[in-house]
Amino acid sequence: MRLIALAACVLAGPLPVAHGRDKPTPLSLSYTHAGLTEITLKEGKLHYVWHTPRQRDDNNVLAQGCPENDDRHQIDVWLTDKELERFRDWISRHKVFDFEKDYPSASGGRERGAAFRSGLTVLRGEKKHSVSWVGDSKVPEGLGEAIGELRGLADAVEKSRNK
Repeated sequence: MRLIALAACVLAGPLPVAHGRDKPTPLSLSYTHAGLTEITLKEGKLHYVWHTPRQRDDNNVLAQGCPENDDRHQIDVWLTDKELERFRDWISRHKVFDFEKDYPSASGGRERGAAFRSGLTVLRGEKKHSVSWVGDSKVPEGLGEAIGELRGLADAVEKSRNK
C-alpha cells in the first residue's frame, strides 16, 4: 500500500512550494565623503571605511584635517535580514529619491570646502538616484540628517561585529 502511495506522488510531479514572503526588492547604495568615509551596500554586503584622529604615545591627538594624521578603519560584512531592513527603512523615511541631484558650491569653488566632494547613490529595484555636493554647498537639513543616520547605521553594524 505504501508503494502505491509513493508511486502516485512520483507520477503527480512536484508539489507547488508556498513561500511566506516575496523576495525583497534589490537594494544597493554608495556614499562617499571627501575620500575619508565610504559606505557601500551591495548584494547584502556592507563595505564601510572611516577615519579617526591618530593619537600619539603621549595621548595627544595629532593635527586634524590632514588625512595622513588619521587612522583608517574598514569592515566588510554580510548583513542580516534585519540590518538590511533598517537600510531599506532609512531610504523610505528620509525620502532619499526626493533630494535634488546636485548641490553646487556656494562660493563658486573659491572656498577650501569646495574641494571636499561627497555623493550618495541609491538603487532600489529599477529606481536609481544620485546626489552630489561639496563641503561648502547649501544642502537641506534633511540631507544632513539622512547622512548622519546612514553613518549611524553603518557604525551600529560595525559595533555589533566587534563585541
